[in-house]
Amino acid sequence: MDSKGSIRINLFNTDVYFHWSILLMIVFRIINSGSSLLNILISTISILIIIGIHELGHASFVLLFGYRVDFLFVHGFGGSCTHEEVNYSRENLFIALGGIIFQGIFALFLVGILSFLQRLFSVPQVIDYVIWQFFVKWNLSIALFNILPIPGFDGAQIFDLKAIAEKHEKRKKYLADRKAFSKKKRENMKMKKRAKELSFTIMKTAKEASKNTIQHPDNS
Repeated sequence: MDSKGSIRINLFNTDVYFHWSILLMIVFRIINSGSSLLNILISTISILIIIGIHELGHASFVLLFGYRVDFLFVHGFGGSCTHEEVNYSRENLFIALGGIIFQGIFALFLVGILSFLQRLFSVPQVIDYVIWQFFVKWNLSIALFNILPIPGFDGAQIFDLKAIAEKHEKRKKYLADRKAFSKKKRENMKMKKRAKELSFTIMKTAKEASKNTIQHPDNS
């Protein structure tokens, strides 16, 4: 999606773009939802926070592996983290998982905070509803939906069937080469053992022949 018409802010030396389609999402929800305007705004803000947390998870793992984050992009249909090309498939796997991991941590953190506050005083019902409905249920639903192996979703990279098949073929080739090497090594060891035994037999025969020659000299 094009970044034109987006609002750009800089967070920790990283550009974050908020696309105009966010407003389109709000208008669409107002027209097609029977909920109050306040509920729509709260749910929209909650979704944007979840998307932000998700993309922050990707960016964190990119930086953890020493790569450059170019920018984060948040729009009305999701978000994206554009970064430097990753060299290793294992790093790419953790970067793809980063968004879902951060969503899970975020949900657990809010549940922990809510449980702690509920022990101290009666938490307002609206706060309890927002946390459980949006930041836990919706959050985890989005995470589970995003893990599906569909192009454009993180699941497509996490469950990269082509990469898995290539890895399986490499593993098969490695095992076959190792088996062939072991077989050749065993054959070489057998040949060396036979050569050693043959050499020992020849030396023993030559020694016995030399001994017999000494014991029975020619008297002619």
